[in-house]
Amino acid sequence: MKKLLLPGFVLVLALAGCCSGDEALEKRNAELEKRIAVLEMQNEQILSQLRRIDLRLPPVDSRYLPYQPSPSDARFLKIKPLPPNPGDEQIAAYVRAIAGAFAGGHVSSLELPVRLLRKIGPGHLKALLPVLKSRNTRGAFRVCLGEALPFLVTPQDTPFIKANLPETPMLFHAVTSAEAARAMKREIFWVLRSAMPVPPRLQAIIPRLVETPGDLKTLEDIYCTNPAGAHLTPIFVAIPGCDLKRLTVRAWKAQDPRRASAALLQWAIPAVRYGHDVDACKYLLKSLIPSRRTASEISVYRLAEAQKLLGNLSDFPVQDRARLADWYAKNQARIVFDKKSGKFTLKK
Repeated sequence: MKKLLLPGFVLVLALAGCCSGDEALEKRNAELEKRIAVLEMQNEQILSQLRRIDLRLPPVDSRYLPYQPSPSDARFLKIKPLPPNPGDEQIAAYVRAIAGAFAGGHVSSLELPVRLLRKIGPGHLKALLPVLKSRNTRGAFRVCLGEALPFLVTPQDTPFIKANLPETPMLFHAVTSAEAARAMKREIFWVLRSAMPVPPRLQAIIPRLVETPGDLKTLEDIYCTNPAGAHLTPIFVAIPGCDLKRLTVRAWKAQDPRRASAALLQWAIPAVRYGHDVDACKYLLKSLIPSRRTASEISVYRLAEAQKLLGNLSDFPVQDRARLADWYAKNQARIVFDKKSGKFTLKK
């Protein structure tokens, strides 16, 4: 590891050397050299501490690394390439071959199948429609189709996408711009009523579709009535004028308490984060209490998210889950939200 460069270090030495003939300056030189020696010693101490620190870097996203073949790629590499200007039947056979390669076993990387699907190129959505509609299009193959679709469309495909979107929600992935989305606003709102996940790029586009109070009301109603709509929360965060406090609490209270814990937790988290709802807070606390139910039904990721959220919004012992059950039993009736401190607390 190279030594840290101290500001003015080189300049000080140069100036000091130029004036060495003068007694006063030589004395000043000596003082500066002592200070530099002290700084070098401090510098070395800092470097010594840095050497003892384990500076492990997070893993690099594979999308930004050169392509590296995986063992499962052999099945995809055997697929016959498309000819120039392929016909509909050739494209259908090509897509079936890619889908069949997924059936051959575990696929360790989706990079190659996505690349193969992108080679189809734009202008062939009609040929792809049967596979996009098929209920057998699922799992990793479905994910790859969704990743490839934005590269298989042009602005000229907008009328086709609009006409087929309600019956083919997979075409959601083919909506690549706000301009195209506005042309099919009603159809997009229709798809949002289903359990279809919204691709991240569309999450950034949908807020721009809210052009009237009626649009906002429609989206809010979809959010509160769609049992799988919790994933739409980031959309409302990006909509100016949306009352997140009111909306997230309304959505939380609309949930059936008999639903699975994992599903309810997705609604309780935004109701706590934005709505500061006490009932939702209590639900998160109960979810953090160790039990067979939480271990089997709720993902570790969701529990960690709830734990971090309550850690920021309260001084409750959420980090000590072993004693949380006793604490909750004694204090749950006293939990309130204090607007002044911006935290959940215990009523005195």
